[in-house]
Amino acid sequence: MALVLAAALVVACSAAPPLRFHTLMPPPDASAPAAAAAVPWQLGFVGVPVQVDRPQIVLRNDDGSMAVLEQERWIAPLGDELRTALAEALTRRLGPPASAGAWEVNVDVQRFESVPGRLARIDAAWSVRRGEAVLRCLSSVEEPVVAGTVAMAAGHRQALQGLAGGIGAAVAALSAGRPGACPPARS
Repeated sequence: MALVLAAALVVACSAAPPLRFHTLMPPPDASAPAAAAAVPWQLGFVGVPVQVDRPQIVLRNDDGSMAVLEQERWIAPLGDELRTALAEALTRRLGPPASAGAWEVNVDVQRFESVPGRLARIDAAWSVRRGEAVLRCLSSVEEPVVAGTVAMAAGHRQALQGLAGGIGAAVAALSAGRPGACPPARS
């Protein structure tokens, strides 16, 4: 009896699908544009909804229910992954972060939605501040996706790049003495 139980346990364990890990970081690309001139900036607060701040990918089903995919995971908790990818995207646009005289960028992701076969969406309230000068914006970036978690992760990478593009443009404008502007919603 014990031998049969042990054999069943081995079969059950070996049948589990392997873990797959995804990232919001873009693939290494030597042709990625570098910042034209370094702009002093630093990344402050980056918030993410607690419902999705976990290593597992969380999907919204058509019926409104949520699915936590145990075998499909971000390489780090989503908040950490967002912060790292956003910092990298801003570095590509603005140059490396600085501390003295820097524009402080704060981002509060209010919605990080994954709808299989439909969309990857990021809604964020963000601000850029230096001294008394402050710009506050709301951005909504939506990317269409096909079915599958690989496509979903790619859609969120694109959405994050869109968010970073709007933030980077505002910081560059403010740094050059021009009025910063909030980007229009992108879908």
